[in-house]
Amino acid sequence: MTRVLVSGVVLGQRQSGVRRFAANVLPRVAHGLQASGGELALLEPREVTGLATGNAIRSIPSRVPSWPPWRRALAERRALRAAWRDAHAAGAPFDVVLSGHLPLPRIHGARHVHLVHDLRALAGLGPLWKQAAAPLALRRAIGAAELVVCVGPSVRDEVLRRHPRARVRVLEHGGDHLPLLPRAPEDFALFVGHLEPRKNFELMLEAWRLDATLPELIVVGGGAIATAERAAAAAGLAQRITFVGTVDDAALARLYARAGCAVFPSRLEGFGLGLLEARRAGTPLAASSIPAHLERLEPDDPRFAVDDAPALARAVHAALERRDVPRTAPRTWEAAAAAWCALLAEFGSARA
Repeated sequence: MTRVLVSGVVLGQRQSGVRRFAANVLPRVAHGLQASGGELALLEPREVTGLATGNAIRSIPSRVPSWPPWRRALAERRALRAAWRDAHAAGAPFDVVLSGHLPLPRIHGARHVHLVHDLRALAGLGPLWKQAAAPLALRRAIGAAELVVCVGPSVRDEVLRRHPRARVRVLEHGGDHLPLLPRAPEDFALFVGHLEPRKNFELMLEAWRLDATLPELIVVGGGAIATAERAAAAAGLAQRITFVGTVDDAALARLYARAGCAVFPSRLEGFGLGLLEARRAGTPLAASSIPAHLERLEPDDPRFAVDDAPALARAVHAALERRDVPRTAPRTWEAAAAAWCALLAEFGSARA
């Protein structure tokens, strides 16, 4: 019987790998824990997430904002401690606190599990204040956590290289969340990702500027869309690049089914979920040769260095020539949730 308190105060933000994990794993884990007499409680942000609707998750409302990070950090620790104390006072104490963002809101006496989705804190990207503060926050989180869970081997290896004494486990995500549709490829390339520095969209702009024979590029995702549109216009690419913003899963599945190829130029990823989405859809892909991508790529998938625009263009042409690739069945979210249930049950067994 394990009781888990999840800090979900970042889940009021945009669609992301973090939200994808939460939506597909937490409800399943909550049902699994409930079946054995346990519980999963979610500390909600001020924004409505809807994650606790119609399932076994117990929602704990709060006034903690998902954004900006400094304001969230100031309010989160107080709200999380209150939820922890209330559970103890009610005679149903939590066994573990699960979090997956920085800084880790440490509670004295709690057993912390910290989920590392990626190592952007070490990438030197973003504002200067974040470049300075994030590595320290990550080091403190890893030092305070009883267990660090990484989403892939490359993340684990980097964590252990920097923190050899950390207790680390790898639990990979699922990839079966999109509808499966018949392939009907058209002559366009697809970019899926939040427009932020680590996604390396500027390399796409440079490749499209250099090679006039590349097809239309359709860009799916939120973030700095206005900035990207201005950059595309300044590069003379306004007629060749279409920004569609965020879309629901049904629309995303249709785009994968129609795309001539999907392109992932990221400088940093933890898991590479987009590669699984493309492979499951049968969409040829071209991707940067970063560690997280190399864990997902097949030997014949075109790839390129993160700073080589001509190589990206060549990789896109090679991917477009393939038209279709064999569909692969990724690990399911059901299996991912079962692994999380087993891990969290260890804490309940230890307390008993």
